[in-house]
Amino acid sequence: MLFAFSLSVSIKRRLAAAVGWTMTPRPYPCAMDQAALKWRNLAERRQAHFVELYESGRWKHYYTDQEFIVRLREAAAAVSRWAEIAPRAEEKRQAAK
Repeated sequence: MLFAFSLSVSIKRRLAAAVGWTMTPRPYPCAMDQAALKWRNLAERRQAHFVELYESGRWKHYYTDQEFIVRLREAAAAVSRWAEIAPRAEEKRQAAK
């Protein structure tokens, strides 16, 4: 069954090439940028969550002092790393100036 599927795809490609059809270009870099921005937003939300835990004092229910400091630093490091990996459009414009 798998062979029949790959054969039909091959036939479709040959037919498309003979007729002059081409595949529509996929916005691959754009899609990767969007995925990276989602990860950056997630890292920023995580950091905001730790800040909110700190401000409310609820962190004491879940972490020791040292554990919380480690987690907060990890969150801050992740935000800065994702900012390097996936700059926002306005950050790209400012860097270009």
